Amino acid sequence: MLVNAMEPRIVDEAINPAWYQVPPRAGARFLLTAAELDGLRGQLEVENNYLRQRFGQTFCDRMLPVSDELPHRFLEESTGRTGAEA
Repeated sequence: MLVNAMEPRIVDEAINPAWYQVPPRAGARFLLTAAELDGLRGQLEVENNYLRQRFGQTFCDRMLPVSDELPHRFLEESTGRTGAEA
């Protein structure tokens, strides 16, 4: 069973005192590019503002790291598609 299913972070609209964070794994992580994040930034701010008001200023991450843009050459080599299609 998944950890979040057994001990969710929020229960009955309050922070679950039994919640714990699984230690991060070593290795690469999935990150959005700056352009991809810009498309979501407005909605993220709305959600984060609500969560900060509800659960405190330290509940949400302040820093949102982004991935470097992949060069079009890499996309073409790995997918067979041009940058315009990718």
